[in-house]
Amino acid sequence: MVASYDSENHLFEEVNLAWDDQDFLERVTELIAGELSLHEAVDWVVVVEEAERFTVAQWAEIRGVTGDAVRSNINASREKLLAGSD
Repeated sequence: MVASYDSENHLFEEVNLAWDDQDFLERVTELIAGELSLHEAVDWVVVVEEAERFTVAQWAEIRGVTGDAVRSNINASREKLLAGSD
């Protein structure tokens, strides 16, 4: 996914998916339906499930946020996903 992120308005802009977009969109939609926020779902899929795509630092730079913000979303996603698997 290649996009610009407007941190003031908390919006992704000019989003372009660089790989199998259907699977990506379905997975993000599935995660959002399972109680994750959009940012949590996108950060989880891009950095964890598609680990070979971007590191936390690379993805944070693309989004224009700190690595801590991305890690926070990933950790929140992990907790929610683990809670949902019980």
